[in-house]
Amino acid sequence: MLLASILVAVAGNIIDMGILPQYDLEASLRDALSAGFALDDYPAFREKLKTARSVLILGVY
Repeated sequence: MLLASILVAVAGNIIDMGILPQYDLEASLRDALSAGFALDDYPAFREKLKTARSVLILGVY
């Protein structure tokens, strides 16, 4: 579930950039969920979370 959430967040960032009139939202979500990451640090991230006391999430609105 965490990995899917991260991938959807990445898709959201891509969607923010896709302001073209012919932009395909469903394809962007599908591609993000199926493609994964070119550099996959997710296993290391999960390990770090096990001992983390907090997580800082930065975002711009």
